[in-house]
Order: sequence, then C-alpha cells, then structure tokens
Amino acid sequence: MTGNQKTCCDFGALKAATEQSLGNIADLILVSGPSCSGKTVWTERLAASLNGLNVAGDNWALSEAEVVARLGRLDLECPEAYDLDSLALAISQLFLWRTTLSPLFDFAADRIVGYRQIERTGSAVFVEFLHSFDPLLRRGFSENIVKIYIDGDPRLRFKRRLARDTAERGRTEAAVLREWEQVLEGERRFLDSYRLEADIIFIPLPGANATDVDVDKL
Repeated sequence: MTGNQKTCCDFGALKAATEQSLGNIADLILVSGPSCSGKTVWTERLAASLNGLNVAGDNWALSEAEVVARLGRLDLECPEAYDLDSLALAISQLFLWRTTLSPLFDFAADRIVGYRQIERTGSAVFVEFLHSFDPLLRRGFSENIVKIYIDGDPRLRFKRRLARDTAERGRTEAAVLREWEQVLEGERRFLDSYRLEADIIFIPLPGANATDVDVDKL
C-alpha cells in the first residue's frame, strides 16, 4: 500500500481505515508495534471482523540457546531471534490456499511444545508480532500489503508486560525490570523505523471499546 499515513484511536476507525486499504483479491496485513501495546487482542478482533486469519509470529521464536548459537550473544529483541524463513514459508503456503503448520512456542519452557494446522479462511492474512514489517516476510509477495502499527504508553506497556511475564512466562519481577531496558533499546533499534513505514498507526485510547475487548490480553 502507498499513500499518506493514517492515525486512529478507536477500533471502528481502525477497521474502516483497514477496509479502505484492502485489495480485491488478496491482502497481507502486517501488524507491528512495541511490546505489550495490545497487538494480539486488537489484531484478533480485526481479523475476525474482516473474515481473515491471524498468524501469531511469536510462535516462530527461537529458544535462548538457539539465539546464542546464531548470534554469539543473547539478544531477544532482534529479528534474528525468530525463524523468519519458516514464517515466510508458512505465509506463502497460506496464499497458495494450502494448509500449513504453526509451531506453538511456550516461553516459560523456552521451546516449541507442539504444532497446529492453520488455513486461510478469506482474502486477508494478518501477521502480528514485533518484527512483522521485516522485509523477509514480504519478499516476492505481489499482492496488496497493509502495515498497521499499534502503539501504547510505555508505563502501561510495562505494567502489562510485568503481569504477563510473571504469570505466563516464568519470569521474576526483577528479571522483567532488568529486561525492560533491553526491550526499550530494541524498540529504538527497530521499532522507530517500523513506525515510519506504517500505513496505519493505531493508538487506542484508555478504555476504547473496553466493553468488547480485554485490553490487558497481550
């Protein structure tokens, strides 16, 4: 997609802006944004409202040991911390109307714990995670591409990350606090440029559509 960047603050405006950007045959909708900005819940709702499939890119994460083996250091904020080649292959399979497999990555166990079949249900495929704007994921893709960037207040995002990581990812409060500086540094390295690339920027207001959406689901 090309044109002027649009900014919206409620789900109705986000849906309308996305619909205006859709092509007639097939669409790849990439959703990026900083940690715990609400990417998952808003993308799931948007995909459901447009009869699309949401692909959660976090499931293509590598284990910490694999990241160290690949980079020589532990850097969980960079694109190399994910198996983007396999994710790109899955996306290409979906646009050929083929059923493919999504890994199920357990962050507490730090490994893939299984796989599930995914298949395209309509014209649109949503890919949601930190590095969904990485060029590898759209290389050779000739259909319409829409980039959505979901942003949020850093203090609220840290509160959400603390709740999520201590409850679901086996982290202590001290570890979450220590890792937060690395998260913010990763955002400066990668996310600042992603934001400039976006066709649509969504900054949900506090309580926006809160009756319909659990805004603390990340």
